[in-house]
Amino acid sequence: MAYKEVYRVEIAEVIRQWQAGRGIHEMSRSTGLSRNTIRKYILTAQNCGLARNGPPPTESQLLTPVQRQAER
Repeated sequence: MAYKEVYRVEIAEVIRQWQAGRGIHEMSRSTGLSRNTIRKYILTAQNCGLARNGPPPTESQLLTPVQRQAER
Protein backbone atom coordinates (compact mmCIF):
# COMPACT_ATOMS: atom_id res chain seq x y z
CA MET A 1 0.00 0.00 0.00
CA ALA A 2 2.94 2.38 0.44
CA TYR A 3 3.39 2.69 -3.32
CA LYS A 4 -0.05 4.35 -3.62
CA GLU A 5 1.24 7.22 -1.49
CA VAL A 6 4.20 7.55 -3.83
CA TYR A 7 1.79 7.85 -6.75
CA ARG A 8 -0.07 10.65 -4.98
CA VAL A 9 3.10 12.56 -4.21
CA GLU A 10 4.47 12.07 -7.73
CA ILE A 11 1.24 13.08 -9.43
CA ALA A 12 0.79 16.12 -7.17
CA GLU A 13 4.33 17.30 -7.94
CA VAL A 14 3.93 16.78 -11.69
CA ILE A 15 0.61 18.67 -11.69
CA ARG A 16 2.10 21.49 -9.61
CA GLN A 17 5.04 21.89 -11.99
CA TRP A 18 2.81 21.55 -15.06
CA GLN A 19 0.53 24.32 -13.82
CA ALA A 20 3.60 26.45 -13.11
CA GLY A 21 4.41 26.27 -16.83
CA ARG A 22 7.37 23.89 -16.76
CA GLY A 23 8.02 21.66 -19.74
CA ILE A 24 8.03 17.87 -19.74
CA HIS A 25 11.80 17.60 -20.20
CA GLU A 26 12.40 20.04 -17.33
CA MET A 27 9.98 18.15 -15.07
CA SER A 28 11.66 14.88 -15.97
CA ARG A 29 15.03 16.19 -14.84
CA SER A 30 13.71 17.66 -11.59
CA THR A 31 11.54 14.70 -10.53
CA GLY A 32 13.58 11.80 -11.88
CA LEU A 33 10.49 10.42 -13.66
CA SER A 34 10.56 9.47 -17.31
CA ARG A 35 9.01 11.83 -19.84
CA ASN A 36 6.47 9.13 -20.74
CA THR A 37 5.40 8.83 -17.10
CA ILE A 38 4.99 12.60 -16.86
CA ARG A 39 2.94 12.65 -20.07
CA LYS A 40 0.76 9.86 -18.66
CA TYR A 41 0.18 11.76 -15.40
CA ILE A 42 -0.67 14.98 -17.26
CA LEU A 43 -3.06 13.18 -19.60
CA THR A 44 -4.76 11.52 -16.65
CA ALA A 45 -5.06 14.88 -14.88
CA GLN A 46 -6.57 16.47 -17.98
CA ASN A 47 -9.06 13.62 -18.29
CA CYS A 48 -10.07 14.34 -14.68
CA GLY A 49 -10.83 17.97 -15.54
CA LEU A 50 -7.64 19.69 -14.42
CA ALA A 51 -6.24 22.43 -16.64
CA ARG A 52 -2.76 23.86 -17.00
CA ASN A 53 -3.97 27.39 -16.32
CA GLY A 54 -6.55 26.31 -13.76
CA PRO A 55 -6.50 26.44 -9.98
CA PRO A 56 -4.38 23.96 -8.03
CA PRO A 57 -6.08 20.61 -7.55
CA THR A 58 -7.94 19.86 -4.36
CA GLU A 59 -7.21 16.69 -2.42
CA SER A 60 -10.31 15.03 -3.88
CA GLN A 61 -9.22 15.96 -7.42
CA LEU A 62 -5.85 14.34 -6.78
CA LEU A 63 -7.43 11.09 -5.66
CA THR A 64 -9.01 10.36 -9.06
CA PRO A 65 -5.72 10.35 -11.04
CA VAL A 66 -4.05 8.35 -8.26
CA GLN A 67 -6.81 5.74 -8.34
CA ARG A 68 -6.64 5.52 -12.14
CA GLN A 69 -2.87 5.02 -12.02
CA ALA A 70 -3.19 2.37 -9.32
CA GLU A 71 -5.61 0.42 -11.52
CA ARG A 72 -3.00 0.14 -14.30
